[in-house]
Order: sequence, then structure tokens, then C-alpha cells
Amino acid sequence: MDVDDYEETRKLVRIFLYPSEAIYSFVEAPLIGLIQYPHWVGRRDKRGLPICIFDFGKLDARTMNAYRQASASIYGMENKVPSEHAVSPEVLRSFVVYDSLTRFVMPFCSGTAGGPDVVHKTLQLVDITGIGIRQVWNMRAYVQDLAGLLSGSYPEILDRVFVIGAPSYFSTIWGWIKKWADAGTVDKLRIVPQGEVLSTLREFIDVADIPTRFGGQFEYEPGMPYSLDPVIARRLVWKSGSTDNHLPRGPIKWVDSGDGSKMAVAVGSQGGKERREVLAVMR
Repeated sequence: MDVDDYEETRKLVRIFLYPSEAIYSFVEAPLIGLIQYPHWVGRRDKRGLPICIFDFGKLDARTMNAYRQASASIYGMENKVPSEHAVSPEVLRSFVVYDSLTRFVMPFCSGTAGGPDVVHKTLQLVDITGIGIRQVWNMRAYVQDLAGLLSGSYPEILDRVFVIGAPSYFSTIWGWIKKWADAGTVDKLRIVPQGEVLSTLREFIDVADIPTRFGGQFEYEPGMPYSLDPVIARRLVWKSGSTDNHLPRGPIKWVDSGDGSKMAVAVGSQGGKERREVLAVMR
């Protein structure tokens, strides 16, 4: 890990995103916020690593423009980021999305039955069904920014990345990706041929946890709230009056309770007001 890059990331997050945490606007607009990045579905693979999904094919020009406008209008970042940082609002937002994986998801999965004591990687499913050459080319800056963020500040977060739904002309797109992303990230990508998706994923994921769009039994679509598997759900003791005994949309972080346990606290903003709701305690 490049320590300087990591510290720069933390500096940007601290200066521009905290303590208000207003950047977590997918509490308000979950569809735009969650389909923009890989996000945890609430399930784990056979080794106990969190499974994340990313519907890259949905990021067309209309969606990206709407997202940029939402980012600018909500945060006013367009005139507040010093020029020397040269960081887009989209990448500022992605800092917090990946931070959520490291601050909430990975500690939650660590020490769970059937998994490692410490989880620091994720398995990612990237669906590029229906993607077009022009669409990818127009998103090259976005892809380069995210690839740089991963390699510079979160280099160990990826274990495997399965790319699903590649079109016949993907060789052209693949050539671009290898130029835009660092070699370490590219090496973790595995292009899954049509007709081999379910058999490939079953090597790493129980069929009950494979989304139905890939031939499995898990009814989940990108942008939906977490759907916790029973083993990991049993780690939570729900607080009386919490949000219907499920993890709500938006950011959640662990907070020391003072007695050695950790509380899951929903943070961010909702309806223009700061959100800080204690949801549950982790066993």
C-alpha cells in the first residue's frame, strides 16, 4: 500500500466528508447511490468473504449525468475541492462507500462461523450485460479514478472480481481496461464465459447466495438493502424500537458501547437531518 496515497485519501474524507457525513446521500437516493459502486449484498462466499455486486451495465450517460448533478447539488463539491487534489465528486463519494466496507462490513464478517477471524478482502460480481463500446469509452475517466483509488488507498480490498455478461466485442474494452487500471487490479479480474456463469460461481459461493440473475437462488438486485444470511444475522441483538429488525439503507458504522461490545449505528443524513440510530449490538 502506498502510505502517502492512503493518508491523502483519509485527509480528503476527513476534510470534506466528516463530521457531517452528508456525502452518504444514498440514504436519500439509494438507487443512484448504490448502483454507482460495488456494494455488499449481505451474504458471504464459501470462505466467509463479503460478496459485493456491481451492475456496471446500468451506468449509462443518463444515470451518470443524474448522479453527477446530485453529487454537486448535495455537497457543493464542485467549488470546494482544492485544485491540487483534482478529485471528482464521484470519487469523493466512493471514498465513503469503500470506507463503509472497511469500517462496517469487514468487521461484521470477521470472526463469523465458517469464516476467517479477520476479513480484509471481498469477492466482487461485476455485471456488464448490455454494455456498449461508446458507453465504456465515455466512462474512461470514471474507471481510471476508481482504479486509482483502489490501487492507491484500498489495494487489498479485492480478492476476486468475476466479470459477467461480456459481449462479443469485449476484447476491445479489455484492451482499454488494461491500460486504465494497474496490473495488480487487472490480475484479479476473471472474465466468465457465457454458459459457465453458474458453474464458475458455485466453486466459490453457495447456490443459495448466488443472485438469481446469475442462475442462483438469492433474490437480490443491485440497489436493494442488505439481505443478511442467517449465520451472520444471529450475531446481532436488535435494540428495542430499531428499524424493524433489519439493516436500513445507507451508511452504518460500529461504535464502542463502553462495555466491550459494539453497536451498529445508522449514520449520515436523512430528510436534511443528521441520522444517528442505534440498531443492534454485535454478539
